Amino acid sequence: MGMIIMQLNYAVDAIFEEIERIKSETVGFDVVERVRRKAKYHLAENFETNEGHISGIELKLDRGLTPELCIKGFDGVTPERVREVANKYLPSKDDEKYILCIESPLIES
Repeated sequence: MGMIIMQLNYAVDAIFEEIERIKSETVGFDVVERVRRKAKYHLAENFETNEGHISGIELKLDRGLTPELCIKGFDGVTPERVREVANKYLPSKDDEKYILCIESPLIES
């Protein structure tokens, strides 16, 4: 069990190191552009199904969102905005105000 705790501590430390890096360094424009393309692709892919069409209708009725508005929102993401949002919403390990759930397929729950 001690080895598992060490691995969990290592994973938690690695996660928070990345969070701090995102909060302090500007994400590359190429990374943001790649994520935008993926998001647009997945949105379009979702509308290829009946369930996707129903979700789209619900979004339109409940929130006034259309696929075009979602895509416009994706285009508004910038490296600076990513850092700004990370600093506003992502936790700091030192604050001890976070919940982190790590599940392992090797451990039965």
